[in-house]
Amino acid sequence: MELTYLTNYVPKHLNKTIDKEAALRATTVYLVDKRIDMVPDLLSSNLCSLRGNEERFAFSCIWEITRDANIVNTKFHKSIIRSRQAMTYEEAQLKIDDSSQDDELSKSLRSLNSLAKILKRRRIDNGQVALVLASPEIRFQVDSETHDPIEVESKKLRDTNSMVEEFMLLANISVAKKILEEFPECALLRRHPTPPISNFEPIIKAGKKLGFDININSGKELAESLDAAVRPDNPYFNTMLRILATRCMLQAVYFASGMMQKDEYTLISLHPLGGKHLFLNHLREWQTFYQNSVYFHVISIITLEFIYNLVHFCNKFVSILDMQM
Repeated sequence: MELTYLTNYVPKHLNKTIDKEAALRATTVYLVDKRIDMVPDLLSSNLCSLRGNEERFAFSCIWEITRDANIVNTKFHKSIIRSRQAMTYEEAQLKIDDSSQDDELSKSLRSLNSLAKILKRRRIDNGQVALVLASPEIRFQVDSETHDPIEVESKKLRDTNSMVEEFMLLANISVAKKILEEFPECALLRRHPTPPISNFEPIIKAGKKLGFDININSGKELAESLDAAVRPDNPYFNTMLRILATRCMLQAVYFASGMMQKDEYTLISLHPLGGKHLFLNHLREWQTFYQNSVYFHVISIITLEFIYNLVHFCNKFVSILDMQM
């Protein structure tokens, strides 16, 4: 799993121009016909974009893994990579589904997809269920001449979407474990606090009124309740319930591992180490970029006070960003 090495191009010191501008923009904003990048286009669309057959600086999480998706060994290092081919989710799915394609790339994609399905099934069997909530991405079709939107459609989710999600999740788990091993008191991580029971009252009442019991005792039981809440006469009913469930959740927050006990890391619906992430899209959110830069650049000068101050700053930054959106 590769993360493009943005921090190689953006200096680590906070008084630098690119970093200041990225902090002011906070995130990449997507509009109907264009996007406003957090970092310059040269970085976001070129140097830090994993283009086919072009070398790129990266930070790699590499697993030695069996056919049964058991991890034998994990290592992390800076790297220079060359992607064999840039593909959309749809193009990758076509390669997986088309049995007539017998090239090495197609075989590799099928192997990855098989491993991803095993990893997902194992998580579900262990009760580590990621809730499928309703926040669908949409795509606009724009008139080529006037640039006015002429049609809107939901993005279709394929096996390849799930495949990428599973390996990103596995990378998050692996990186979080490594950081905790090396810095048990001052690992900078991100978590989703467990929502209070009162947050779920609207969805419980809505479900009960229509004959469905919404169980919130655990992430797995909530996921199963939502899966069962289906009305054949109203195909949008389940989607509306999931939208309601999304509003019950709390905003993610940054924290230092020394600030709380390990049993407080875990969240309903997330993976074994809770909602801890490192391999996030640092081209899209400034606080994520800086979280990565902490580990890639200034790991030798980290102190507990430094991490605590950074946690406070990131959380304040996220709150401001939420108010803007």
